[in-house]
Amino acid sequence: MSTNTKGGDEMFGVLTVTEVRPPFFQRLLLRLFPARGLTLTLHSYRMASFRLAAVVLPPGLREHAVEKRVLRALQELRASGVRRLASPERWKKQALALGFAPVEERPLLRACAAQAVPAACRKAGLDPERVCITVFADVIDRPLSDQLLTLARIVRTLRLHCTQDFPILRRRLLDSYGIVAEGPLPEGAPELALVLSDAPLESAALALDLTGVAHEHWPVCTLIPIPRPPEDALRSCPPGADQRVFVTALYLCGGLMAHEIGLDIVEATQYNSEESQ
Repeated sequence: MSTNTKGGDEMFGVLTVTEVRPPFFQRLLLRLFPARGLTLTLHSYRMASFRLAAVVLPPGLREHAVEKRVLRALQELRASGVRRLASPERWKKQALALGFAPVEERPLLRACAAQAVPAACRKAGLDPERVCITVFADVIDRPLSDQLLTLARIVRTLRLHCTQDFPILRRRLLDSYGIVAEGPLPEGAPELALVLSDAPLESAALALDLTGVAHEHWPVCTLIPIPRPPEDALRSCPPGADQRVFVTALYLCGGLMAHEIGLDIVEATQYNSEESQ
């Protein structure tokens, strides 16, 4: 079973920025008194707590006025003790400049590797028990090592294609599962590249990308997992916030465990096309 190594005592922040069209008098107040358009509230989901900064804008504000109001919201979040922030894409650069840690999806996807690989095999019409996994990684920590050892019980064989050597993991693969983690793959066996680093990938015909970063120019068919969290977690997501980023923040701060999160596997080209619309 996957576990989350993050503690549940870290508070994260959520920034939402929305434009509304209230009655004329309220719209006038929002223009004249920017503080009326900012609310900060504290929320919790299980062991995770988060502070929401909701910025409400009247229509027609000039760009510099919008930036000024959002900057004030970010400063208020910092002053309240928030260090990790789930923010709209438009405001990530400003948040980073103020010292907020971003919400990165990679740790969550790595923690879901053992369930992502069989799901990707089914998506590609492959039998997981016949598939050979080649792992492309820079760093293999203890949680990821546990995921790979779980995979070793599911797939035909596994190879490590890493920039560093991991002798303990190689020994455990050999002693527990008879897997030699280097050398050529069995002839004729379908291969799935499990991508955990940003290095260019050219050799495999099929890849499962767990980096959380778009790789649009890989010359291979690439699958990516889309996290599918519990319904009650989605209900806790503030209106206007990115649900995927919010759920990732819940995981990073101890509100969700990896095994609670389902995965939908899609082709990267399909996902990138939908995101650009």
